[in-house]
Amino acid sequence: MQVYHEEQPHQQQAGVISGQTLIPLSILGGCIVTLISLVWWLSNKFDTIDHRLERIEMRMVDQLSRSEHEAWALRLARDNPQLKVPDIR
Repeated sequence: MQVYHEEQPHQQQAGVISGQTLIPLSILGGCIVTLISLVWWLSNKFDTIDHRLERIEMRMVDQLSRSEHEAWALRLARDNPQLKVPDIR
């Protein structure tokens, strides 16, 4: 006795989730979650770097302002010997 199997073309219907579509969907979901996590992590790192640069910049501005004030006080004391200029150091 011979059994003949009819070969039917395997066609998937649009919008049907089966065992064959679950693996690609899970891989796609994993990639999306990974990308979102990476973007969040990079954003935090860049925010930290930006904050550090702002602190360094503020220190530089403070130092320049202080040195400018010291130079001005020294010039004032040199040009006006009758004035008593307090030491700002």
